[in-house]
Amino acid sequence: KLDVIFVTVGTHNPPFDRLIKWMDEIAGRLAEPVVIQIGSATYTPACAQSFRFCSSDELQQWVLQSRAVVTHGGASIREILLTGRPAIVVPRLAKFREVVNDHQVELAEALARRGLITLANDLPSLEQALRDPELPVGQPQSAGQLIHALRKILEQFA
Repeated sequence: KLDVIFVTVGTHNPPFDRLIKWMDEIAGRLAEPVVIQIGSATYTPACAQSFRFCSSDELQQWVLQSRAVVTHGGASIREILLTGRPAIVVPRLAKFREVVNDHQVELAEALARRGLITLANDLPSLEQALRDPELPVGQPQSAGQLIHALRKILEQFA
């Protein structure tokens, strides 16, 4: 049984302390362990296990052994979808200086409309998604189908 929730914030600088704090708070209320790849964070989780960085192979292993994966709105979404694991996306926001613009919001909303990911914009929606025993798994799971779907999404922004 997959009983770990894995969180990845990528390798971006600035840090994504907002997501790490939310997940640490939620971890204190969950029965299953939470492991967070915190990158350049300034906040250190108290309730969740954490590490800063790992190789892409190690990242894939964490994803494969997880019941659900929480991620920012970056390139890791593609890798998670290809594994067939449920992806919960919390986009980085420009208003918090986590990114320079809100491209992650636009991409996450488009993926959510197609049922490929679960979008969480705040702590309550994130916790609700994590407590869902039937968390949807995004389709498609093949690389070709995923690339086709992403192209369709990106055409909306061209």
